Parts: sequence; structure tokens; C-alpha cells
Amino acid sequence: ACGSAAPITAVPDVRTGTNSPIVAGDRGKIIYLDNASAQTPTLPTAASVGNGWFVSVCNINAGLQTLTPTTSTIGGNANLPIFPGTPANPTCFSTESDGSNYRLFTSGNVYLIAKGTSALGTSAISSATCATVVTTSAPGVVTGDVVTAGWNGDPTGVTGYVPLTSGALTIYPYPSANNVNFKVCNYTTGSITPGAITLNWQVTR
Repeated sequence: ACGSAAPITAVPDVRTGTNSPIVAGDRGKIIYLDNASAQTPTLPTAASVGNGWFVSVCNINAGLQTLTPTTSTIGGNANLPIFPGTPANPTCFSTESDGSNYRLFTSGNVYLIAKGTSALGTSAISSATCATVVTTSAPGVVTGDVVTAGWNGDPTGVTGYVPLTSGALTIYPYPSANNVNFKVCNYTTGSITPGAITLNWQVTR
């Protein structure tokens, strides 16, 4: 099983430097990246560390940490964004080499893959039609993920989302490779020109 070779005692390693390189000697460590600025920490080529090499990487500060293997992929992508966290609530991933690339394993935990905001359109939507899909970049998202979204403010005072007996607009969220998508559809009998509103969204796995 993935991660079955984990040591009895994990070795914590807090790093505050810039673009901290993770090397073969870091096998079995839990590396805490503590930097307020966006960084690009690197992983060695998976072939160089061999099958079964593994490490856990956690973000405990405000800077986005984009974990980037040399040549290899990680979770099927060129890199892995690790979103900001805190020492009390770190954002962590564990990764293991299969000898060619890096795979991710959750060990029963839920990890944040991507999060962000998406502004919905304000053009008229005719009866029984949908607006042009709103697509937002979300690196690491795959088609098997579930997109969770909520409003960034009270929608009940915004045209198109006000609860009326005649109906309101319906929003359909769905993933695609490295993106999240939101399609707004009108099932009422008349055209609706929606007001401006933004969604907060996230994808966990």
C-alpha cells in the first residue's frame, strides 16, 4: 500500500529559505515550509531517488508553495500548488516516487487541491438557456474531483438570485483538467439579466 514504508518516527524539518530544494536525503521527513512569499520548492527526479522514496511537505505560512519535481510529474501534473496554512492548521501533502514520477497519497486525510473565486456573468440569459460557462484556472484539479462553491455575499438581493415565485437562476459547478467551471441556467419563462456576484470555491480530495 502507498506509504507502507513510512518510518516509525517522522523527522520534522522547518524551512524558511527561498525555493527550498528537497533532496534524496530528505526521505521520510515532514518538511514545513515557512515563508510568507510565493515559492517554488523542488523535488529531485523520481528516477534518481527510486521506487518507494517518500516525503511529506506542509505549508505553514502565507506564501503559495508550488512543489515542482525535476523532469518528473507529481499526481499526474508538472507541479503541485500547496496553499497557505498555519502552524496550527498546515496544508500538507505526502508524495511517493514510483521510480518514474511522484504519486500522492492521503493516508486518510483530506487535502486542499485548489481554491479561488469566480465572478459570474451579467449578460441576459434567455428562458430555457444557459449562459456561457465561467471557467477559472485550478491547477491540480481532475475530472473526478467535486467542486464546492458558495457565495461571497448575500445573493438574495442580487437580480437573478432573488427568491421569487417565478423562479431564479440555477448554477451548475463542474471540474475539468486544471479548471473549475460554473454554468448559470435560466429555467424561468422569461429572460433574466443577472446582477454581479462572485463565488468562492474549493476542491478537496
